Amino acid sequence: MSSNTHYLDELGGLDSGANRFFVENTRAQPNPFRPDFARVPYLALRERVSLSRRTIEIQPAKVRFSLPADPSRRSKKSGFGKPSGNSLDGTEVMNCGSRWGARSLRCLPVLVIAGLLLPAQSIVAPSFRADPAWLHLPNDWMVGNGASIAIDNHDNVWLLQRSSGLSSQNRSKAAPPVIEMDPRGNLVRAWGGPGPGYEWPFLEHTIYVDDKDQVWICGAGTSPTGVTDTIVLKFTAEGKFLMQLGKAGETGGNSDKQNMNRPSDIFVNSKSNEVFISDGYGNRRIIVFDAESGAFKRMFGAFGNVPVGDRPPGARGGAGAGGMGRGGGAAAAAASVDPAVLQTGQFQLPHSSTVSNDGNLYVVDRGTHRMQVFSLDGKFLRQVPINLEDARSSPTAVAFSRDRDQSLLYMADYGTSQVLIFDRTSLKLIGSLGSRGASPGEFQGIHDVAVDS
Repeated sequence: MSSNTHYLDELGGLDSGANRFFVENTRAQPNPFRPDFARVPYLALRERVSLSRRTIEIQPAKVRFSLPADPSRRSKKSGFGKPSGNSLDGTEVMNCGSRWGARSLRCLPVLVIAGLLLPAQSIVAPSFRADPAWLHLPNDWMVGNGASIAIDNHDNVWLLQRSSGLSSQNRSKAAPPVIEMDPRGNLVRAWGGPGPGYEWPFLEHTIYVDDKDQVWICGAGTSPTGVTDTIVLKFTAEGKFLMQLGKAGETGGNSDKQNMNRPSDIFVNSKSNEVFISDGYGNRRIIVFDAESGAFKRMFGAFGNVPVGDRPPGARGGAGAGGMGRGGGAAAAAASVDPAVLQTGQFQLPHSSTVSNDGNLYVVDRGTHRMQVFSLDGKFLRQVPINLEDARSSPTAVAFSRDRDQSLLYMADYGTSQVLIFDRTSLKLIGSLGSRGASPGEFQGIHDVAVDS
């Protein structure tokens, strides 16, 4: 039984995580600012989810399903009807037996989250607790900066890490760039790095696993010799090379139909067999290719405009750094953002692109405090401001809950070191998770987020 987990990864701190929430620590070595605290590479946050008046609590070894007392729903066979003695949402709740609870969990999208049963406005944000012992790496491996996290169809967790973030004395213990873990945090396989037939990126940025168990990777840096990451790679789950989009170091800007310029995210829509790429660290666009042949399909910019102009130097995220940084300090906490930035006609840093089950594309524009929603052909649908009251904010990634309607939207905010939680239907903010710090459950720049089934 899966744990319906949210996963996050972070640059400069800990991160990942929904009914269990995993946090990826970007540095395996001790925190240089807190020498007494040796950070763990990945942290699990276990969730208690409240949706309307029904509550699911998932723990490492048991499942409990609770909801308000209702005599018409009690069942002796299920063990239902015994008062729990506690109240999670202001009402008396009833506990179910573990067998009934397990069956309910598998039906969670229908029984608990489906819009037919629960009014959308009743959805409330889940809460989490930290589990720092989730990750188990063999061979004394160490991981460097956490770049990205993905979940495959088997609920295995894929990590993309940058060993360049390790200190020189620990480089010999570096894990491979790509690490596949089972849901319990045990190693399945690991691979990655330069090889024949393809060009490995200088600075790993994003990993994505499609419905065919094919692994997609991109980078977002520039080497000391001046070669820019302008490619996207596709491999089998075992690490066999399949396809390369673009050629390293070559880019024609926003009009180039073959090469990217430090791409920032990847999403494969299996229904249309298309790969959507946020081409954001050097360009200002979403570019779409055929996922099988690699043929160019289309591209578009903010508001559906034609993308023009290079990304401005100094825009949020650090040009050439691929998103590295410390995630905002306390000094800027009181500053707000000029709402005029929302009308910027071009993307400033399209950092994340994610397709929902109902066929909409959600693009996080990290440089302008906004998320824009499009149809798959690039028609602009709506825009959502993100944390305008806090200039530190730097939204980086989006993931959806795994119920049928994808009721919740989770957004990583690198600058405030929080996970923002939205009702996906209304796109209203309903909660948040985390704060800046070096302890388990605290973050230092959340860079990516993913959710299992």
